[in-house]
Amino acid sequence: MTREELLAPIKLPAEALEGWEPVPLMIAGRHAGTLIVKGMEVHFALIDRPKGSVRKAVREMLAPVFDRFGMLTTRVPRTMSKSKRFVRRLGFKPTWNDSEFEYYLLATLPWERTQEA
Repeated sequence: MTREELLAPIKLPAEALEGWEPVPLMIAGRHAGTLIVKGMEVHFALIDRPKGSVRKAVREMLAPVFDRFGMLTTRVPRTMSKSKRFVRRLGFKPTWNDSEFEYYLLATLPWERTQEA
């Protein structure tokens, strides 16, 4: 899969995505979305809402990046209420905001199951 194909779900001009590492979200062997990573900041977009839960796939996509940095950040334009609800459901906690964005931190991977000893 080419970089352009990976970045297609992210609705930003190509120059805005320079320096971002694309990571595919694969569900049932098909490209279902893309995560972009720059340092510990992440953003992602789904191509189609897959049938059933995307929790496992999202967790698997975030895990290697989370393991690399020990935490993740993201930011959402203040006007995008649906996106802000989504990142909160993933476990991101609001940290601060400015006139354009609300910023979030993920300190633990979403949907962790406790391991019994």
